[in-house]
Amino acid sequence: MPTSSSQRGIVAALVVLIIVLLVILAATITFVLRSQPGGTRSAEETVVTVTAPMSAETEPPTEPGPSTAVEDPSAAEQSEISAGQTQIRYISPVNRAGQLQAGWQISESESLDTWCGDSPVAVDEGIYSCGPSALSAPVCFAAADGIFYCPLGPFGNEIRALDLTFELHDSTTGEPGPWALKLDDGRTCTVRTGGAWGFRNDDYVGSYSCDRGPEVVLVSQSGDDAFGVDRSGEKWTVKLGELGISGETFPPPSTVGVNTAYFAAWAE
Repeated sequence: MPTSSSQRGIVAALVVLIIVLLVILAATITFVLRSQPGGTRSAEETVVTVTAPMSAETEPPTEPGPSTAVEDPSAAEQSEISAGQTQIRYISPVNRAGQLQAGWQISESESLDTWCGDSPVAVDEGIYSCGPSALSAPVCFAAADGIFYCPLGPFGNEIRALDLTFELHDSTTGEPGPWALKLDDGRTCTVRTGGAWGFRNDDYVGSYSCDRGPEVVLVSQSGDDAFGVDRSGEKWTVKLGELGISGETFPPPSTVGVNTAYFAAWAE
């Protein structure tokens, strides 16, 4: 049947034409979407108050994607600094009424006669650093009736409830420093709260311990900043290096970008 064969040929040609048009349309849409310019946001524009607990393993919902490592760092000073600006986040497990926010839980309670001073990693008043370094309480939120809520760390959901009788010490430290850092290489670091740390034969000492690798965040003993975080630009940076026995020699510190800086603050 020639007529039937001709009709089938026409239908087949139309199907092929439709498929080609759909492929061209899809390619055009993809090109347009990829060509849309993305906006940049400064650290001040990306301030987020984190009331729910976080962990070093679980990414907050608005975290940027992983950064790209520098593949061929120099021997003199390695560096890993991704594009973009450092984000600032506030960890806020307690509001000013003394109420714990959802997700946080009291894991231990204790009564102490100790001393407290203003927390060096908090941006609000009424948040203290309490006791000797062995207590490991750099952030304590004053609640009611002498009760203080002290997170066991910036990454987690456990709170230590302390019934404190304390003497308030004058502990003015100037500009507060971050409680914790997430670096561009993916590791997280928490501010030093005392204890036995190692040494170097240069001017640096440890200021933040990190969750992997032998390096710690270093701070110069001759500098004005007590935390070792360079905040001179929109992208903050730190120096990383190893510690060892007294007088031990190590390579120069590497420079690493700070993806996110975490401070303590009251929940709104």
